[in-house]
Amino acid sequence: MVMKLENIHVTQRKLRNVDQLPLMLKAIADDDYLPPVRLAEFEDGSIHVEDGHHRCTAYWLSGRDELEPHEYILVYKEEQDEIGGQRDHQDTTAIHGRI
Repeated sequence: MVMKLENIHVTQRKLRNVDQLPLMLKAIADDDYLPPVRLAEFEDGSIHVEDGHHRCTAYWLSGRDELEPHEYILVYKEEQDEIGGQRDHQDTTAIHGRI
């Protein structure tokens, strides 16, 4: 199943290493391998980037509007009790996309 980039929530306000983007854009243009983006789907149905903010940005900058199944891993999360004012999340069930 393809994943629309517009449906993915980012959890970082800015990218830490924008110097990575040109090489990622080249890899996408050359159809080279990039590690899959790790996405988390929560009980409310929202999908967040856990690992791969730079890769998602590179796909978007390359003109893409979706991730192919081999370009992401989707992990389902279950919210736990609040700890120290923040939610603690736990991996629970199936993984979709690239395994």
